[in-house]
Amino acid sequence: MNALDLDARPSPDELQGELRNAVDAIRAVPPPEVDLGALQRRHALPVANIDRPAGSLLARKRKRLWRIVTLAAGAAVLFAAWLGTWTLTARKPAANAFAETLKQIEKAKTVTWKRTFYNHVSSKDRKKTWITTENVAEVYKSPGLYRETHFDDGGNVYLVTVKDSVHRKTLTLLPTRKEATLSEGGVWFGDAHGPFDWVKKELDSTNLQWVETRTTASGTVNIFRHAFHDDENGRDRSYDFWLDQKTKRLIEVHVPGADIYDPEKDPARNATPGKRWFLTVPGMIDHHIVYDASVDDS
Repeated sequence: MNALDLDARPSPDELQGELRNAVDAIRAVPPPEVDLGALQRRHALPVANIDRPAGSLLARKRKRLWRIVTLAAGAAVLFAAWLGTWTLTARKPAANAFAETLKQIEKAKTVTWKRTFYNHVSSKDRKKTWITTENVAEVYKSPGLYRETHFDDGGNVYLVTVKDSVHRKTLTLLPTRKEATLSEGGVWFGDAHGPFDWVKKELDSTNLQWVETRTTASGTVNIFRHAFHDDENGRDRSYDFWLDQKTKRLIEVHVPGADIYDPEKDPARNATPGKRWFLTVPGMIDHHIVYDASVDDS
């Protein structure tokens, strides 16, 4: 940087180098749709209102400013388009980018997925904490029917619940006891419009952020995060949404996002289990999501 002549306009070689780096980055991760015209109109007025100094000394400063603005503006626009920083663009491009994802969520008549809870289990003195997981097989059938099958550590079914969110009824089954209970009313029955209907609102959030692109066993995914502060509870919260780069399908949902809890980086993951006393649930992941799966009516 010390060798650069800041008075000179950027050379074609410099601009070409900046453009080449940006294009390589865009090719690595396909960008979302960006309305550059709207972006230009949005920021045209502040740029136009910059005071124009006069005089030979200030003319020199203008040359330097021109050089900085030329390089920085081009890189910033391309970088914003690549990362998908929705806060710099209008809401319309964001909606267009997720149109296929939202359509798949809306039209699904059946959905199957797996839910994994990550539990922090502690000893009575709280000096020792380790991780256990609980797996639940989830099924949704329109309109508003849910079935949850809970498995113990040995993979055996110990609890099944069938919920009717339209008529607000719940059937609870305990296979080992051969007991079944039908109840009416309650607090949570699931969304009558489907298990991931709430995701549509989150993907349209003004502060939705692109986090990273990751290669998985099923393909390449783009990870987006909605992070926010819960004023009611005074806590920071977030959701991570994994979208398949090719099919635009919702692949996973992490609650909370990895910025708050990442089971792969949890210090307690390698701890030796002890005598269980306390249990908390720092996070859960919905995964293996399948739309319009074949579901047995029984």
